[in-house]
Amino acid sequence: MAQRTRKYLKSPWTGGINDSVDAGLLPDNDLVQADNVTLGISGSRLKREGISYFDQLTVPAATSVTRSSTTVTITFASNIETLSNKIFVVGEKINVVCADAQFSRSDAVVSAVPAANQIQYVVASAPTAASTTLTTITRTASIVGIKDFWYYDPSSDAKNQYIIAVNSDAQVFRFTINGERILLTNKTNAVTFTDAGDLVTLTAHGLVIGDPVGFTVITSTTGISTNTTYYVQSVPSADTFTLSATRGGSLLPLTTNGSGTLVSPQFTQDINSASFSVMNEKLVITFDGIDNFPKCFDPQTDATVIRGVLGACPNASIICEAPHLGRAWMNDKTIKEQLFYSGSYDFDKWNGYDDSGVLNIGYGDGSPSGINAIHPPFKGNLFVTKSSSIYRLDGAYVEDINIIQVSTGIGGVGHQAVASIDLDDVAYMSYKGIHSLAATSAYGAFEGSFISDKIQTAFSEWTSGRLKYTSAIYIPTLNSIFFSIASADFDDENQDSLWLFNTKFKEWSRWPNIQAKSLGRYDADGKAKLLIGRYDGRVAVAQNGDYTDYDNTAIQYTVKSGTIYSDGNPDSVKAFKRVGFILRPKGDYSFTARVKVDNYESQAMNFIQSPGGALLGVDFYLGVSNLAFSNVLAPFTLPIDGIGRGIQLTIENTSVEQQVEIYGLVIEYEQASDSQETVGSQDL
Repeated sequence: MAQRTRKYLKSPWTGGINDSVDAGLLPDNDLVQADNVTLGISGSRLKREGISYFDQLTVPAATSVTRSSTTVTITFASNIETLSNKIFVVGEKINVVCADAQFSRSDAVVSAVPAANQIQYVVASAPTAASTTLTTITRTASIVGIKDFWYYDPSSDAKNQYIIAVNSDAQVFRFTINGERILLTNKTNAVTFTDAGDLVTLTAHGLVIGDPVGFTVITSTTGISTNTTYYVQSVPSADTFTLSATRGGSLLPLTTNGSGTLVSPQFTQDINSASFSVMNEKLVITFDGIDNFPKCFDPQTDATVIRGVLGACPNASIICEAPHLGRAWMNDKTIKEQLFYSGSYDFDKWNGYDDSGVLNIGYGDGSPSGINAIHPPFKGNLFVTKSSSIYRLDGAYVEDINIIQVSTGIGGVGHQAVASIDLDDVAYMSYKGIHSLAATSAYGAFEGSFISDKIQTAFSEWTSGRLKYTSAIYIPTLNSIFFSIASADFDDENQDSLWLFNTKFKEWSRWPNIQAKSLGRYDADGKAKLLIGRYDGRVAVAQNGDYTDYDNTAIQYTVKSGTIYSDGNPDSVKAFKRVGFILRPKGDYSFTARVKVDNYESQAMNFIQSPGGALLGVDFYLGVSNLAFSNVLAPFTLPIDGIGRGIQLTIENTSVEQQVEIYGLVIEYEQASDSQETVGSQDL
């Protein structure tokens, strides 16, 4: 009697990466690999859309490189500076490689922009040649923090939108929605110094005792230096103040009269991370580095500068991204166990001014780093993490807050590795895995609340020393949380890939070989898009509408299943006849499916569609048009030849055509019998 073929159908085929077990033990819905994949709302596996530059910072061709003594001038074929866009700015660091190595320089600082199409930098000694040609020029400062900032503009009676980016050289940039950037300079004020009384005079200065200040220019007066942080020691009047060398320290004497330029204060260290919070149409930015104090961007007052946060603000490295109980919340780099809160709806009141204050979080709990993350407010509570512990702050008023330690084994890796998922959840990374607050309704079970269960093998292989530099962001358009990861696969010294957790299907995928120093969210036309702060100082945006990256680079889409036993029995032998997919074609597409039966050599099948033509009732003209067809959900199968126990499928697309939506798979096979070599346990 002839054998009848059978069909194995898996639809929807919605699984993601699962490296928790061997590929031969994976459920038939899970994958070994899912690269450059997003999951559609119906479970279809989509090829991701491309990534392009958000900014307008493409460097034009250079026409000449000349020198005058040790100053080198590069002249470009078109402008690198306009009123609204600065491709290079003074103080920006660059790597320059020239045909004559005497002109080359690593981490050269742009010393001047003498003309709209020129920049200058200085070399150690004057080159012997008068000129050379440029080989490459690149920015060396990475984007360490990025924020989509909206504020109300009273002059236009509308909300305005800026992208604010911070680089590792302590520069803060403002981008328009068209990608044009300018440098936000530190606000300065002219002051006078008076020996009698050791007074600094600045009309209506607004400073309080404990505010940090610095000076970029000092004339005549001795006893203080430029580019040094000082603190307000006393405030004799609204127009004068005195200085101390430390916060709360003794009076610093001024030995002569003079004048100078005050800044509040300058950055003095490189930056690895930045965080943001919005209140009252203002943006506050915090930075790591012990001498980098928080700054405020207040575009209603001046959209070209940043200033120091007033009110004796703590020397914070992180700030809660949204107000809680009507207050901003910060840590302190030097008082590592303390959590500071501002006055009510006032960024410029701290350290006991008005109704601001401080809470002590877990003194003596053994944490080596102190507070390293302040989670976004979640269901009326505030969660604060250290490297190996989590605290919950309960209370409707700051005066009544109760601090409860909810974990002693799980903590956080850092503030940037926390992502708020609308109002429903907060995801965060610890040194043991990735977790969800909503998954722990009992609050005490943090040790078991992993959302990274399926990828714990991959997690253990990520560069542990760089976990603290992980950025996380939720993009609702893609129903996914993104994590920037440093892995040994590409570049274990930088964040070199993005891992996505789909919040609807609870599945993982990966976008490999994408360097992302920082991540942000950009809302455009009602659609949330992923912003990427790059290592070359540029800002990129995902979901660009096509299927290439940057300079038409094709996206490498790969989906690889585990071993699928079509009859559910790994002991039986099957004759595999056909393999195909349930998909919805979209325009031109091509992809390759590789089929591997047991350990035999894989077989390749090519799925190609170039429909062309016109549709009846849409754009078909009798006697003129070629008749096409509408794209419908349907199975497409191709024949294969293989006998074995299990089958593994790999789908690859390396071209630039439109994506295809794959909903499920179909395997046609002929049932044989259990292998004669199989020995059941009852026979042992």
